[in-house]
Amino acid sequence: MSLVIRPFRNTDAPQVVHVWNRHHQVHRHDLHLTLHALEACVLAKVFFRREHFLIAEWDGQVTGFVHLAFAGLPQGSDIELDCGILAALCVVPSESESLIAAGLIDAAKEKLQELG
Repeated sequence: MSLVIRPFRNTDAPQVVHVWNRHHQVHRHDLHLTLHALEACVLAKVFFRREHFLIAEWDGQVTGFVHLAFAGLPQGSDIELDCGILAALCVVPSESESLIAAGLIDAAKEKLQELG
């Protein structure tokens, strides 16, 4: 079994919705996500960058994600990469959940440090 962390691909959107809904269903949060909402609230944003939305694959299956977020510049022209946060972390509940989450957190920290 192997864990791969990679940037978001356009074909990942349905699996991201599944991961989100499965994660929140098990943790008893009433936060159902639709593909339309993901696209409208995240993917269609001007400053969405796929390299800031990391996907976890466990044996070729999308099993989690982490989304990094950054503040916008005052003039609204771009984002400020000097200060970022881990905005969302979701993992499909499984025996490997903690390993996958740890891998995503490590990859997010590495990406944030790389960006400054």
